[in-house]
Amino acid sequence: MKYNLCKYLIAIICSLLTACSQTPESNEDHIDSISGHVTIADSAANISDFEVRAYAYKQGQWHDPAPVNRASISSNGAYAMNLPQGKYIFSLFNVRQKGPEFFYGFQNRLPCKTYELRLIDSDDQTIFANKTFSCEPDIVNVYQSGASISFNLENTGRIIGQITSQATGEPFSQVTIKAFLGNTVFAQSRPDARGCYTICCLPEGDYHLKAEADNPQYVINYYENIYFEAEASPIEIHAQDDRKIDFQMQKGASITGTIKTQDNPSPIKDILVTAMTSSQNYIINQAVLSDANGQYTINGLPPDRYLLYADASNTIWRSCYHNVKYNKNDADVITVTGSGMIPDTKDFYLQEQGRLIVTINDKDGNSIVDNQISIKIYDSINASDPLKTIPLDNNGAIEVYLDEGKYYAEVTTDGTPYAPVFYSNENALQDATPIPVFNGKTNDTVIVKLQRGATIEGRVVGKDCNNSSRDFDLHNFTVMAFSKSNPKRKYHGLTDIYGEYKIRGLPDADDYVVQVLTDNSSYISEYYRQIYFFQDVAANIEVEQDQPAPKINFDLDCGREIYGHVTSYADNTPIKGITIQAKNILKNVTYSAVTASDGTYVISGMPSGHEYSIPTLYEYSVQADTKGQPFVSKVHEGLVQFEQSEKRREINFILKGKAKICGTFKCPSSEQTFEYSIDHIDPGSYDLILLDENGDEISNPQPFELLPGEEKMMLIPILNYRISRLCHHQNLCRKNLIMPNGMLPLNT
Repeated sequence: MKYNLCKYLIAIICSLLTACSQTPESNEDHIDSISGHVTIADSAANISDFEVRAYAYKQGQWHDPAPVNRASISSNGAYAMNLPQGKYIFSLFNVRQKGPEFFYGFQNRLPCKTYELRLIDSDDQTIFANKTFSCEPDIVNVYQSGASISFNLENTGRIIGQITSQATGEPFSQVTIKAFLGNTVFAQSRPDARGCYTICCLPEGDYHLKAEADNPQYVINYYENIYFEAEASPIEIHAQDDRKIDFQMQKGASITGTIKTQDNPSPIKDILVTAMTSSQNYIINQAVLSDANGQYTINGLPPDRYLLYADASNTIWRSCYHNVKYNKNDADVITVTGSGMIPDTKDFYLQEQGRLIVTINDKDGNSIVDNQISIKIYDSINASDPLKTIPLDNNGAIEVYLDEGKYYAEVTTDGTPYAPVFYSNENALQDATPIPVFNGKTNDTVIVKLQRGATIEGRVVGKDCNNSSRDFDLHNFTVMAFSKSNPKRKYHGLTDIYGEYKIRGLPDADDYVVQVLTDNSSYISEYYRQIYFFQDVAANIEVEQDQPAPKINFDLDCGREIYGHVTSYADNTPIKGITIQAKNILKNVTYSAVTASDGTYVISGMPSGHEYSIPTLYEYSVQADTKGQPFVSKVHEGLVQFEQSEKRREINFILKGKAKICGTFKCPSSEQTFEYSIDHIDPGSYDLILLDENGDEISNPQPFELLPGEEKMMLIPILNYRISRLCHHQNLCRKNLIMPNGMLPLNT
């Protein structure tokens, strides 16, 4: 009794505390004042260069791109701003340096770090699931005036140095020094008249430093006067460090030229020109586009050996290296030894691609205009997939630009009375004649004459599956024909209200196979002459243009059914969207159905083997496939074989839920605690590991087993960090709280 009373008292107190701690909803009509104080330990920093920013918090993306408000800082470090009520993220930003930006809760640290949590299958070491987490700064609820947010910036380092001209040794001030963290500019500075610069208030970390002159003729410099970003070394910054990094700026070489047409030299605009080192493929500066006069200039080239490339992608011109070279190994090398303009202009003379025009006529030479007809172009060397598919234009032709080579052209005629064909009047690609295309030339001699194709027609009826003796005309059934020698091409017809169909546009062949597709009906899909499986088809059908259409009739048999319902083991509720599969063991053919909202399913149209005059009885393996669903797949015990009089077999499935893990870990870079949850886990043995943004493992994993429907809480111990857990995380999972190495979780 006392125990129960204590429980109730604790619950009431927790409810009151929770209610007291809740903040009101965001109210933009109510403005509150926020103030605070900023202290910066770096003596090189001028506090007036900083401002405090407030961003509206948005879950999953930190904050809005633009701050809601910003406040300057007085000489004594005080600031104040007004904000509507709501959730905010605050930062301290160095305006003069355009960074760093220190977020409240991340003071004196590098910005957000990203971590990846991986669930690894212990047996085959494959990744079953992964999740990424980004450490967020503190979120501040603004709901009353007078709140205080203060910053104390300490334990940072700085980079100082002088920029001079390599040619004269004089100070060089028309330059920007940028400190990169990864690919992001973290802070930047401009030197004074003496060429001296300072980048202050840098948290500990590795930075890349880049000196970029205002004049693009100067070479871009990296730390230790390295010219190429890929070869630059990082600068390691420690707390209260002064790193002195000087730069000497030098003028580089310039290459200029004009992009012109080859045959009738005229300027070509918007061609992308790049200079890359011949040995390492380093691209210098940015690629440049040719202007309206076809001219381009690439500046700031340091001494090296270069290749020039004109990229004409998505134009009618051929991309090439300088001097009309199409292979990198054959390209001319341009040697740069000093500064200034290279004496000889480097002009490009681009060759027009080959132009292919294919015209479609009927057998009498008249143009065919039909938007259902298209032409597929294949490369003769790699003809696995078409390069382009182009519909006929209003003149009954197609026009396409291609690099010099040989190509196949296939005319597709789906839905028309014409037979498809490859150029040279062949039905198969391997028999077709390739079409030559030459750069700068037009091949307009390609004419494809289409023949009206042959026809297969017939009628589809079916037995009454409710034991009536008469047959029924089957409406809206698809009948498909294809040639065994070219099975990729399939031709279709649809039965009308009388069960009659026609398949048109068939090329002449003597090995056609015809099949009725009976999806979602009680009938068995059937090939001609009551054959159910392709491997058993023996009879070929011959068709020929201008010959009477063969009559291919079908009298369909009623198939057997497997039906049932699927429910949850946990609460006996129906499960929607589960795929039930019945596999014919002998023929390796699978029939399937998906459960409806009430958990029911019906797989119909299955042959039993009793339909044949000499029965060949089929056995079926039946399973519930739960891919993408939170349940464990299940195979029905035993094989299903239908008795002669048996029309239906009921098979029900009760599915157990997949496993789930959840828990917490503490972000090493911000002390922030993350919650995680991974659902839909198949039963088995797993490892749970945590990686930092460099891909290094920072956790101490221990293998664990998961059973169907099991939920486990896994707390991830971070190497060299103490594990902690907040009380409200206890509600993440309901049972089986475990810890690696037998440790007890804190605060339980």
